[in-house]
This record gives sequence, structure tokens and C-alpha cells, in this order.
Amino acid sequence: MAQRDQSTRGQGRRGAARATALALLLLLLPGCRWLTLRTGDMSGAVKVQDLTLRFPSQTQGELALQLVVQNPTGVPAELRAARFDLSFEGQHFATGITQLQGPLAPGETRSLGVRFPLVLRAPGEGRAGVGQVRAAVLGSVRVSFDGVERELPFGRVKPVPRASVPLPPLAGEQ
Repeated sequence: MAQRDQSTRGQGRRGAARATALALLLLLLPGCRWLTLRTGDMSGAVKVQDLTLRFPSQTQGELALQLVVQNPTGVPAELRAARFDLSFEGQHFATGITQLQGPLAPGETRSLGVRFPLVLRAPGEGRAGVGQVRAAVLGSVRVSFDGVERELPFGRVKPVPRASVPLPPLAGEQ
């Protein structure tokens, strides 16, 4: 009978350890849904499908981006904003942000057309015959995952005709 008591006591301790492990697991499980969000690589979640620059006048223009946004997580998301930095031949030209709205389901991919107005404070002149300049856009799309905001980065470089961009002379131009 003494052996049974020791055996029963050992099972009681193992049962308590199992119950404790189960309780910890149940406490941690709700946080596991964020594991993908915290550790997942989101650097390729936004791609620039097209970049268009238009300057209808010497003082106004427009940057149009066609973005493809993917939710790489298993968590529903909400689109919040898109921001950009535009440069020509490495020289900063413009920065902007626009608000976005709309849900993005887990694993969903959505195409977004985003337009940013450009205002030139010191108008330059397009230069015919100079060739092309390199336009670079870097930016991000802000997405909310159940209240946790993340920036999903994007970038694109595209040569554009120098004559179509009303800029003052760039570095290296005379």
C-alpha cells in the first residue's frame, strides 16, 4: 500500500506539471497569431507596377503610382496611408503622403492606383536633347493589423525624358 501512495503522489505531481504547461500554452496561444506579423518578412509585400510622371505646366505636376499590395500574414489588415519620396539623379525633389482606406484580407493581393499632386515652387525648364534622367521613388504603404501599424516598403527607379521634367539644372548639368 505504501508503494501505491508514492506512485499516486508522482502522478499527482506530473498531473500538476501538465496542468501548468496547458495553462501556459492557453495563455500564449492568443499571442501566436502575431508570430507571423512580428517575424514575417514584409519587404516584398508592395510592388510598384507602374510609375508615371506628368507635368502639364511649369509649376504643377502629378506622380501616379500603380501599386500591388499583398497581405503576407494570416491576420486581417486595414490600409491606412501611402507615402513617397521622389528624386531625380539622386537629388530630392518631393515628398508626400495620402490617406488610404479599405480592408486587406489575409493573403489577399490588391492593385491600388495612387496619385500625388506635385507643386514646383521654383519652376525650372525642360531641356530638349539632353537625354534621360533617373527618377527614383521610395515609399511605403501603412497597414494596420488589428491595431498594430506596419510600414510595407516599396521602391522603383525609372528613366524619364529630361525634356519632360521641368527642373532646374541637376548636378553635372550646365
